[in-house]
Amino acid sequence: MGTNRDRRRAEQAMPWFVPVLLVATYGLTIWQARWGYFFVLIFALALPALLAPIKSRAAVWTAFVLSIYPILRDWDQMLWPNETQLSRRMEQRYESAQIRDLALSLQSSETRPFLAPWWLSICKQHAKFSRNTRRRGFLRTIPNAWRKIPQPS
Repeated sequence: MGTNRDRRRAEQAMPWFVPVLLVATYGLTIWQARWGYFFVLIFALALPALLAPIKSRAAVWTAFVLSIYPILRDWDQMLWPNETQLSRRMEQRYESAQIRDLALSLQSSETRPFLAPWWLSICKQHAKFSRNTRRRGFLRTIPNAWRKIPQPS
């Protein structure tokens, strides 16, 4: 009889480290969202032990259905989007196809350098800066940086 009672008590009692892990991963998830996967995993593993003290099956099923509702609502929006979401999705698909066609047209059999637009703007700024420093009589070399160019006498 004593072993049977101890066995039931061991099955019903939740290990002390499960709530500690649950609270720790929740804190880490609040700190950085990347820990959310671990929190959900530990929560899913701890859920049977968390619901064990509730004796009413109807209450457990009600809690389960209510917890599934946000997932079902998200699936509903994903599978049957409204007009604005559908138009945005079609626009993104059309733009992706255009970008893919542009990338294919940029391909060449010969290897050539490619400059991004932001790099061209930096080059223009650098050229303007170099012109201005030379115009003012400064020599721009690494060893003797910003030394006045000696003028011929």
